[in-house]
Amino acid sequence: MAFFAKCLSCLGKNEDREVKTTEKPLPPKPQRDLSQRTAERSEKYRETTVLEERKQGSQRPLQGISTHGLRTNPNDDPLTSRRHNTVELAEDNRPKYAIVGLDLRVVESNILQLGKLFALDATCAVNGEASAKKGRVCFGSELDAAARTLNDIPVDKKEAAVFMELSHDPGVGTFFVEDKGQGSGTFIKVVKDHKLTSDSIIVVGNSSIRVKKSAEGHLELEFYDGPIKGTKKKLDPATKSKFTLGRANDCDIPFVDDGLSRVQTSFEFKENEWVVHDSDGKKESMNGTWMLVDRPILLSKDIFLKVGSTLFEVKIKK
Repeated sequence: MAFFAKCLSCLGKNEDREVKTTEKPLPPKPQRDLSQRTAERSEKYRETTVLEERKQGSQRPLQGISTHGLRTNPNDDPLTSRRHNTVELAEDNRPKYAIVGLDLRVVESNILQLGKLFALDATCAVNGEASAKKGRVCFGSELDAAARTLNDIPVDKKEAAVFMELSHDPGVGTFFVEDKGQGSGTFIKVVKDHKLTSDSIIVVGNSSIRVKKSAEGHLELEFYDGPIKGTKKKLDPATKSKFTLGRANDCDIPFVDDGLSRVQTSFEFKENEWVVHDSDGKKESMNGTWMLVDRPILLSKDIFLKVGSTLFEVKIKK
């Protein structure tokens, strides 16, 4: 697939670039690989976030989440460190979700056979074989420095590292996805009605957008990478419920980026929640809209998951 943009090493080079939205936009070009670019972007975001939080006296850890009572130490056993009384339960006090397994099918990869299926159960066994780490499945480079098998599911031939982990929490009744910060980033493909949370990172074309929700209900977008780096936009649901972003001049946020479709992404305020759609929510954009996994994410529905050079179609089993 050609949905990922060029390397992140170009960060900052577009800062002084003049953006002309009144000129006829250039036709879209196939998007280039994002592997190095996303690694640098993810690290840049982490460094910025840490500096901001230190100024504010925040004790939020770099990995894991403490605000929701989940993992606070990346070395904790995921089956014992999470507390299900800190997450939403069903009315009968059982875990809200009843997801007991996942099927991961390879859609794109330069290391795995296309169509290959990995079946995970609640113990995190892969195709019936126990994972190397108890209670979690590791994704990353194929071999370590000593040419030994390093990860349960290899997703790239690059540096010896663990890129991502999947773990199952019986207290919550589902799986969690956690990026380990050692690879090129983990991404979830946005399709339709993807709920937004503050500090979500949206990746479209060559641009990275940090999303914040204000107390007044506004959605604030900050472009911290790409052709209009430094630009900030505020979306007010009192003026309209749906806002579009793309190359077309009639978009609410138009700008020239060779990785964008005419209508790339849309943000909609519905049922008192901000959601994001790929394109206009009715058809797909050329290169897709992606959500950066920068904190543990709970799986509650089928998704497309990108880690390293490999794209998986993930289907839940109940």
